[in-house]
Amino acid sequence: MEGKEQKRKISNKKTTNIIHKKSKSQRGITLLVLVITIIILLILAGITISAITGDNGFIGNAGKAKEEAEIANEKEIVEKATVQAMGNNKYGNIEESELQGELDKETGEGETQVSIIRKKRIVQFIDSQRMYRVDDNGNVFEYVYTDLPIMENGRRF
Repeated sequence: MEGKEQKRKISNKKTTNIIHKKSKSQRGITLLVLVITIIILLILAGITISAITGDNGFIGNAGKAKEEAEIANEKEIVEKATVQAMGNNKYGNIEESELQGELDKETGEGETQVSIIRKKRIVQFIDSQRMYRVDDNGNVFEYVYTDLPIMENGRRF
């Protein structure tokens, strides 16, 4: 019996040594896997941040989309007011005072200003400082001009 017990003890020691050796090697692999995982996460975080904040990122595109929507809305307001002003005139002409009155109804008084600049009928939205040209046929175009005279109230027009 003593021989069998001694064989079991030796067998148990070998098993314990094998298990002990495996856990040491597993710890090393686990640390290596952890480092690799952290590196991959950092790379993914960098890609995500650049996708969100880059020139063509989500935030940049959202800002552009917002501005495009504002321009489309302002242009629609000018088109609607222009049609109303033309309808109010028995000859179908666009009078500045009629156009200004219709714009005031649409946007509120003092939110827009109608002027003639270099023989062109211009509608300016005061808050956004965007301008639109209205031709004699009632067509509306976005108007971009940088060398503008200064109006009475000190704003550029």
